[in-house]
Amino acid sequence: MIPYDAIRGLLALAAAGYLTLLLRFGSVCSPLFVLGFLLWNLLPFLFLTLFARRYRDSEAALWVVFAGMAILAGGGFFLLWPCFKERPDPQIGLAFLFLTLYQIGLTVPLMGLALLVRRFTRGDQAGEPEVRRERDSKAGV
Repeated sequence: MIPYDAIRGLLALAAAGYLTLLLRFGSVCSPLFVLGFLLWNLLPFLFLTLFARRYRDSEAALWVVFAGMAILAGGGFFLLWPCFKERPDPQIGLAFLFLTLYQIGLTVPLMGLALLVRRFTRGDQAGEPEVRRERDSKAGV
């Protein structure tokens, strides 16, 4: 089973990556502006992390969310890296702005897919949440 902690770790990795890219603008932007852009860029990942927290009783749904987050993070890095590898351009901020819009656009169908997978795999995991709750209550968790 993929733990929920792995999804949170991917969120932290995305945060570190975006912060590293945004700090390249440190000399021309205020820290508040960088923080705002960081939160904006992490919005799709935060949505998916909260979604995974809500539906962490389904291993299949967590796999879908984890794979989707990995694709969003990898795709974002792949699309933003050339902006920094080449000569920095004042319009790089637009790449950050619109990439996040596209990622949010992909997040919504991804959450729908995870819900469908959760619904159709529920028969395979029948009783598992109850067993887990019972085991946790015996362990005092």
